[in-house]
Parts: sequence; structure tokens; C-alpha cells
Amino acid sequence: QRAAVMCFRLACLLYRRRLDLELPEIDLSGGPTRFRLEISGPWLEAHPLTVFGLQHEAAEWAKCGIDLQLHPVQEGGVSVRRSAAGA
Repeated sequence: QRAAVMCFRLACLLYRRRLDLELPEIDLSGGPTRFRLEISGPWLEAHPLTVFGLQHEAAEWAKCGIDLQLHPVQEGGVSVRRSAAGA
């Protein structure tokens, strides 16, 4: 159930402007108290307000005892570990 709520909240965050937005491939894995969100690093660099929103979202989940980690994926599929909470 938490994963479904998280997916809904992430969808709202990513489509907050209600425009047709071309998103990169996104992978959400984990649960029930730890989630990993993998998304294109270059795309995130081009969308700093979305990064801010994801960091804020991670902080809100942390208040509920749930760890949401943001992992930017570079070209070639290499993941760079970075906490979405800014820690």
C-alpha cells in the first residue's frame, strides 16, 4: 500500500504542471520502509526544480520512518548514490 501511495505522489510531483512531459525511464524499487528511485542524472540536472521537489518528498517520507533514496543514473546505466533527502 505504501508503494502505491508513493507512486501516486511521485506522479503528482513529476506531472505537477499537467503538461505532456517527456520523462526518462524511472525505476522505483524497495519497500516497505526503504525505497530506491533511479532516474537519469542528466535529466535531473536539466530539471533542478524537480530535484528540489524530490528532496522535499524524501524529507516528508522520512518523517514517517520511510527512507526514499534518489539515485541518478548516468549514461551507460551507472548509478551514482545520492540521498534525495540531501544527507
